[in-house]
Amino acid sequence: MNKRGRSANDLILARKKIETMSDDKMILAYRAPTSMDAALLVQALEAVGITTVQSGGQASGGFGELPADSLQVDIWIAPDKAELARKTIEDIQRQDKAQPPEWACAKCGESNDGEFEICWSCQAPHDAA
Repeated sequence: MNKRGRSANDLILARKKIETMSDDKMILAYRAPTSMDAALLVQALEAVGITTVQSGGQASGGFGELPADSLQVDIWIAPDKAELARKTIEDIQRQDKAQPPEWACAKCGESNDGEFEICWSCQAPHDAA
């Protein structure tokens, strides 16, 4: 086992998967800004039957000290899944844009994210006057 809890066999299997998929001419489906964003997208893609391979993002421990592009994670897919992946990514982006707008607390004036039902600062309900 290494520091991350992976055995040598796990690492060999992961490497074989990447090598096999890269031999099949994988295409870049998305470049996620962080490993958290990548994990969420990979979960959505795999839920619709798209196998993914991720590369990059290993420098996330240096967040705040490294250039932002060193934190990015590339998500690769088989070319025959490109259209389904595009639709899935667009659906996710549309959902993100559909979030409720920010609101100002009537009691303290603090700005709150749209999905908050109470003010993060004074705990007043969103509809408090």
